[in-house]
Amino acid sequence: MDGVFKMIDIHLLDIDNDQPRKSVSLVELEELSISIKENGILQPLIVCKANNRYKIIVGERRFRAAKLIQMTNIPVIEVNIKESCRDFMPLVENIQRENFTPVEEAYAYKNLMNKYSLTQKDLSEKIGKSRAYISNLVRILDLEQEILNAIHRKEISFGHAKVILSLKDKQDRYNLYLMILKKK
Repeated sequence: MDGVFKMIDIHLLDIDNDQPRKSVSLVELEELSISIKENGILQPLIVCKANNRYKIIVGERRFRAAKLIQMTNIPVIEVNIKESCRDFMPLVENIQRENFTPVEEAYAYKNLMNKYSLTQKDLSEKIGKSRAYISNLVRILDLEQEILNAIHRKEISFGHAKVILSLKDKQDRYNLYLMILKKK
């Protein structure tokens, strides 16, 4: 993937609404903004041109942190790639940094499989994760929303989620979830 390094007016950048990450911690953003203020942005954002603006493919957290400290120009690498590659890049970047919650990762996998009619095996070949790992992760989306929220907030682990999911009865799953919360 070839790209061109540029300094771009921060007001010309747009967040991609299809980004796999759905939540960003304000505390983490503030910490990142302090680091950026002291050291600058060490890794340019990856963007693609969209009309007269630029869509952020990789680097949304750096962008948000830069806005917090009112930076005016931001380093980017502009790439010209097809849409399917744009969709996979943020996912792979976050997986490599192990930056997702299991729920965000599961939704990202499910969305990519649906959007591109991929099997779990196809997806595993594209992102370098085993089919079994993808299967186990996507299965947690069958849990009730309250339990998914607890996983997302890191109140219960992915391991707990798999055990809860092994129970077929909804009430049994909920009771086990409550027991796990009480023991923490």
